[in-house]
Amino acid sequence: MKHYIFLTNQYLPKPGATGLCVHYVAKELVERGHSVNVICYSEDNDSQTTIEGINVIKIKVPYFLRDSGNTSKVLLLKRFFSLFYKLIHYTSYPLRSKSLQNKYEKISHFLINRLGTENTLIVSTYTPIEACAAMVSIKQKYPNIKSCFYSTDTLSNEKGNDGFLSEERRTNKGLKWEKLIFKYSDAILIMDCHKKYYLKQVFNEYHSKMMFSNFPLLRQIEGVVQRKSTDSKIKTFVYAGTLYRYLRNPSLLCRILEEVNKNTRINALFLGGGDCNDIMESYEKSSQGAIRYMGMQSHDIATQYINNADYLLSIGNVESPMAPSKIFEYMATGKPIIHVFSWKYDPCLEPLIQYGNALLINDKEKIDINKVLDFINNSKILSYDKVSNIFRTSTPSYTADLLEKIVFFQKKKG
Repeated sequence: MKHYIFLTNQYLPKPGATGLCVHYVAKELVERGHSVNVICYSEDNDSQTTIEGINVIKIKVPYFLRDSGNTSKVLLLKRFFSLFYKLIHYTSYPLRSKSLQNKYEKISHFLINRLGTENTLIVSTYTPIEACAAMVSIKQKYPNIKSCFYSTDTLSNEKGNDGFLSEERRTNKGLKWEKLIFKYSDAILIMDCHKKYYLKQVFNEYHSKMMFSNFPLLRQIEGVVQRKSTDSKIKTFVYAGTLYRYLRNPSLLCRILEEVNKNTRINALFLGGGDCNDIMESYEKSSQGAIRYMGMQSHDIATQYINNADYLLSIGNVESPMAPSKIFEYMATGKPIIHVFSWKYDPCLEPLIQYGNALLINDKEKIDINKVLDFINNSKILSYDKVSNIFRTSTPSYTADLLEKIVFFQKKKG
């Protein structure tokens, strides 16, 4: 038996994208007979529970990192505290909470002392950076333990200038952090959408540690409802994921849905947190309830809505090489996907083209509503076998295989 310790952020029942990736890999490892611990966020008090055989240890996080509450006043307060802590930790940006790092370290030390180091792999994710800083500290104290940096995002390849620091400053600070994390990682697991960037010469000394995978969210889903007849009176559309005013704005998608609603009755549901409450409330009103914003939902509830949808909705990030992981959950259902994007290098485009059951809408071009209606009326549903053959690296088993090899090869090398 091998032991795995994951350090991540929001986890079940309301996981973030990274937490969801961790969960499906952790579940796969448990099913293979390994012990798995996940240290993650709690919005209340420190607690411990078991989820699908995974030992979950939740640590209370600072207010500005919590997802609870999405009113304009709450969001404004969160932004204030977030900026305040960024200023305090300016020299170590994007780290914002030394106390959170210490909590990750404390629980990890406890688990390592109980499990030992010989067959234990500690896996830190970004986000949050505090988890990575904790892993570095742990590796320094326990040099024999195996360590892996599992990056579903990027520290040094962010795009755009809408933030606390300019793109150049974020790149430089991110690169400094990455080199420190890479130094203390026995393996570095990077998403395919960032592969080209991390194979650049600046990372040459770490290339031997790098492995590439994809978001491990493509799995056979029970309870997927076949799409209703195209003649159905009401067609159900579902968007699941965060909405951000400057990164993933829902306005274009909502305008398209309003046009569709003029030709056929729709029920468009948006699930997730973010900072677009006012935008969504406006479209709820103008569409007379055809578009509804349901806020943050548990993963189980979101999965039910996805499984019962006729069509799935997606929004590409603005100038970001990061592909929203939700797209792989969508594709696992085989259902038709409508994806709107604004960046010509949107990393969702390639997988959706391979998927072959998606309508791609560029917001820089004039919207042809007839083309949208034609897709809605003539789209299909794909079998899971067909999709999984295309996206093998997006299955939880693929990432689990890579993590198992880290422990085996490191032990053999030692």
